[in-house]
Amino acid sequence: MKKIVSILSTVVLVAASCQKPVEPSLSLKDQEISAPAAGLEQTVTFQTNQDWSATYDAGWVTVTPASGSAADGSATITVSVVKNDTFDARSAKVSVKAGPLSATITVNQAGKDVIFTLSDQQLNAETAGLEKTIEFESNADWTASSDASWLTVTPASGKASDAKVSITIKAEKNDTFDARTAKVNVTAGKNSAVITVSQAGKDVVFTLSDQQVNAETAGLEKTIEFESNTDWTASSDASWLTVTPASGKASDAKVSITIKAEKNDTFDARTAKVNVTAGENSAVITVNQAGKDMVFTLSDQQINAETAGLEKTIEFESNADWTASSDASWLTVTPASGKASDAKVSITIKAEKNDTFDARTAKVNVTAGKKSAVITVNQAGKDVVFTLSDQQLNAETAGLEKTIEFESNADWTASSDASWLTVTPASGKASDAKVSITIKAEKNTLAKTRNAKVSVSAGSKSAVITVNQEAAPAYVKVTPASDKPFGYSGLETSISVESNAAWIVSCDAGWLEVSPSNGEGNGTVNVKAGMNEGNDKRIAKLVFTAADATAEVTVEQKGKETDGDNESFDPLPGYEW
Repeated sequence: MKKIVSILSTVVLVAASCQKPVEPSLSLKDQEISAPAAGLEQTVTFQTNQDWSATYDAGWVTVTPASGSAADGSATITVSVVKNDTFDARSAKVSVKAGPLSATITVNQAGKDVIFTLSDQQLNAETAGLEKTIEFESNADWTASSDASWLTVTPASGKASDAKVSITIKAEKNDTFDARTAKVNVTAGKNSAVITVSQAGKDVVFTLSDQQVNAETAGLEKTIEFESNTDWTASSDASWLTVTPASGKASDAKVSITIKAEKNDTFDARTAKVNVTAGENSAVITVNQAGKDMVFTLSDQQINAETAGLEKTIEFESNADWTASSDASWLTVTPASGKASDAKVSITIKAEKNDTFDARTAKVNVTAGKKSAVITVNQAGKDVVFTLSDQQLNAETAGLEKTIEFESNADWTASSDASWLTVTPASGKASDAKVSITIKAEKNTLAKTRNAKVSVSAGSKSAVITVNQEAAPAYVKVTPASDKPFGYSGLETSISVESNAAWIVSCDAGWLEVSPSNGEGNGTVNVKAGMNEGNDKRIAKLVFTAADATAEVTVEQKGKETDGDNESFDPLPGYEW
């Protein structure tokens, strides 16, 4: 029997050594399972040719079955996840091993939902205080706290519950004038809510308002009542205006301040302010005080001063300091200033002698405070002594020389408006003695009268000496350019004219052209004759007339038959060329 077993073993070993080795396999891969907070049961199927086992690392996860045989080929395991009674998510791992192979199933389970029905909100608390109860639900332990001592919350904490819970918020009375805010923070797990409580400050009672007070120049004392439930202060912005008391405590009763304005010894109106402040409220009392009345009896006036000068005293009253000044060196005023006085004061105005011929004006300005007066002084210039008067002089044709005497206490000048009339000297200085000028008229060669003027001026006075000069006798002389007669074919020549007057030319023949036909003084006349178509000579007479003087020229032109050489010609007897 033993022998047979040995043979069989040998056969088996030989058979086994002849088979190929089997490769380990596992179809399960790493994966995740998400489980709700209520729990989960999930199956997982896989194939393997190896014996296998399943393990887990958390007590809230189980796996069944925990192992299996390779002979089965296919395996199914059930992963069971119990309910999560916490608010925190959790994770566990299931490890499946098959021979040398393995796979991991990660199980993730959510925490249960937090129930917290309280949300952020605002509460407005009266100044007198607040007590408010607020209900909410929370399945988690919770805490409540305030960030201010005047705001409390009770209870300060509570346990998780399926029933409603409540907190009570209390705000104390606000005894200040300032609004305030505080917060209650309620926290359950990761959830929270903020309850903001805003509380108004108490109302300020302050019955004083802005106002105007008019103070007499002599001064003022005025008491003003008001109410204030807060501490207050009062101050003035000027030394002449005081307020008492300078401060006070909050009170339900009326309080008062007294305002005093000193006497105003100036002429200027003035203004100052009393500022009263209570908390954020304030009032301004404006005090307006008039300046004292100014007494100043001097008024604007005019004074006329003689050329020799002036000294005049003027009285006036002034209760203010005053000054006096002149705007010209020749006019002085004394004294130049004075003090305020209830008695009359005086100033003396002096004008120097006016040594000029011009009138002049200056002003004395007297000023007292805001008032002033102007004294205008008008002074005449000295009289101009000038004995020369307008006159006429008649000069002969041959000329004139005339000396004229006169008196002048001012510098003077003399001038003529024509070159043929001179005056010497042309100027002179002021003098108490007589002075003279000499007027000279040149010979008049013209055949017409002429006149010119000599103007003599001294300061603001003047005289005009008019000189009228007789005309010279008129004359006219003519000189032909040639003394030969014209040939029959015609000729053009000229005639020179010498005269001291205006002249005209007349011709008694139409065949002779004369140009120009008139003139004045010396000149030239052109004479032109055309062709003589006749056989006889012809004669023309030119007459030059200047006033009562005349001159004649006879022009002869040959005819065709009588013109021997057309060049020679004897003047007619009895005519001068």
